[in-house]
Amino acid sequence: WENYTYHCSLEMFHDEWDRHNELVWANVIVVPQEPPDGNGRKERVVSFAAWKWLVEEDSTTHASHWMGKPYAPGGKCSDHLDVNTTRYDYFAGISRDIMTRYVYNFKRSQLLLNLIATHPDWDGHNFAAEQIEVGLQKAAEAEMPVALIGTPAGYPLYDSLGFKSLANITIERMDHDGSFWMEYMRWSAKPEQGE
Repeated sequence: WENYTYHCSLEMFHDEWDRHNELVWANVIVVPQEPPDGNGRKERVVSFAAWKWLVEEDSTTHASHWMGKPYAPGGKCSDHLDVNTTRYDYFAGISRDIMTRYVYNFKRSQLLLNLIATHPDWDGHNFAAEQIEVGLQKAAEAEMPVALIGTPAGYPLYDSLGFKSLANITIERMDHDGSFWMEYMRWSAKPEQGE
């Protein structure tokens, strides 16, 4: 099956939506497309962000995170992937541990940025900042903090928007050529106790 990994990931997002549609939402940024593509679409998706409300009273929100879910051993997609996931599996395992320790072990409800992506052809148009601002506005209205795991690529943006670094997780690369780090970060419209 061509593009199995893509279809599997899409299935995972649909599953997440079906199980938690009152808690999961996405923001999509589109641009006009002229002429329309082969299917008659006049717009092109250039940026996507997936968010999830982590509600303190709802224990089902703790166990669900996009990282690694479609590739879990024995999962729906793991038998037919069209990519080598050795490095991904290693990274996904560490990411799940980080999410469990720093995000799902929360003391109060919060908004989680699960995923943010901008098409490479549209880098530099400020779409990632727009995506984050949408989440910050919703979180401020709900009087909730926002949590995320930042990477070196996104860290400068998150830092500039007022996210505070709470934990750094450094991982040695599997090829032993340096390291990769992730930063657990949180934003709050008003300072929280202990910050």
